[in-house]
This record gives sequence, structure tokens and C-alpha cells, in this order.
Amino acid sequence: MYTRRKPCVKITLHDKYVLEYHILHAHSVQSVFALVPYVSCIYFRILFHHVF
Repeated sequence: MYTRRKPCVKITLHDKYVLEYHILHAHSVQSVFALVPYVSCIYFRILFHHVF
């Protein structure tokens, strides 16, 4: 189903959980790099929400 509502921009509890999990378990550089696309996705969602 597709609705024409604006997507939710708030960071969800799931986002926070995933971020905290990765930060707590970031023992290697690889896991940090794996987090980069996720963080940038959240960042751009917030950024575009404030811009538009």
C-alpha cells in the first residue's frame, strides 16, 4: 500500500536501538563503516525535513 503522506522523519525507537547496538559493538572498523549508510540515511531524513 502506498500513501501520499509525508514520511515520518523522527528517529524511531528502532533507529535508536540499532545505532546503540552498533556503537556498543563497534569493535572493528568494519562495523563502523557498516553503520555509515544507516547514519547518513537518518541524517538526510532530518536535514531534508528541516530544509523543505
